[in-house]
Amino acid sequence: MNRSTVIAAALTLAVGSAAYSRVESIFLQTLRQTRSEVRWVPASEQSVDLDGDWMPDNAAVGDVMDGVVLAIKSTNTGKFHFVEFPVSKDDPDAFCSVPVKVSRVPLSCTANAAGMPGCKETARTYSLVLSDGSCAPIYVYWDHDQKNPVWWRKQ
Repeated sequence: MNRSTVIAAALTLAVGSAAYSRVESIFLQTLRQTRSEVRWVPASEQSVDLDGDWMPDNAAVGDVMDGVVLAIKSTNTGKFHFVEFPVSKDDPDAFCSVPVKVSRVPLSCTANAAGMPGCKETARTYSLVLSDGSCAPIYVYWDHDQKNPVWWRKQ
């Protein structure tokens, strides 16, 4: 083989390896099958303990017509939980714009002065922060009494 053939083969292998490394997680693949109408955002995927069982749960956001969907797969319940939000500047329960970014913060059950029913704080438990950069962020935590995610927003 000549030098240019070796270089071409190496480049082809490198491109193929890079494409393979971007394989979607099983969580996102399942979301695409379960809720195919949602355009899931791979960069939004989080793996963090939300339900307090010391095992990482999965979460991601996606876009739908006039809204945003948060999906959480809880290891505690073994189920997918979906929380939907509209996008509207006039709705206090909505985002003002898209895209919505997801981050995590350590859970504090005293963060909301109005109270956080079902909140149980542990050293490894987190809440999610959903933010569009325009409106106040929305905080999502696990309600242990109802066994599902709930949200609140600072007023």
